[in-house]
Amino acid sequence: MSVHAGTGIFGTYLFLDIDGSPITYGLSETGGASTPDFQGVDLGDFNPISMSLTLDGAQANTFKNGSGDVTGADLFYTVYPTGGPQGSFTQVSLSFAANSPYTDAGGVSIGGGGDQKWETTNANIDLLASLAPGDYNLEVYIRASTNEGDRYHNAGGANYIGSFSISSIPELSSFVGMGLVSAVFGGMSLRRRQRRARSA
Repeated sequence: MSVHAGTGIFGTYLFLDIDGSPITYGLSETGGASTPDFQGVDLGDFNPISMSLTLDGAQANTFKNGSGDVTGADLFYTVYPTGGPQGSFTQVSLSFAANSPYTDAGGVSIGGGGDQKWETTNANIDLLASLAPGDYNLEVYIRASTNEGDRYHNAGGANYIGSFSISSIPELSSFVGMGLVSAVFGGMSLRRRQRRARSA
């Protein structure tokens, strides 16, 4: 993007929810932001029966000068096995949220003329749904649509990538089998006690 461009993105954040706790990660955050970096983060190991990993949305901070105009912003994400094919991206629209002055998701005061905030915080996308046990990447980037063409925050084309894993879950048949064994041995023990009581 030219240094003389009339439009662009200057700060982006990702909103996740891990086990009910919302966390804001910086993608390419504004200077002075207090958020942890998403790039290269290990989000943890998840048991999908009792744990959750939810994508709530993102924030893009944009600027416009002169005749430039920003008309929208979007988050794109994909989840795929680590080391496997990347997979297709899903688009999440970011709604217009504010003209400057405002405070961005990193706690930075934004006051430049033409600066705008675009965000979605309630996408509520279950990132663990239908995934088998294993290691996964969550890959994201941000796009702003302008009258001068699209602008991107995408780590120079490599995108922003975090990782997580899903634990193996014992099959239901294992629990059923254990229950049957318990019931059989429990019944045998009860019958022995009853026979001893009758013979006493």
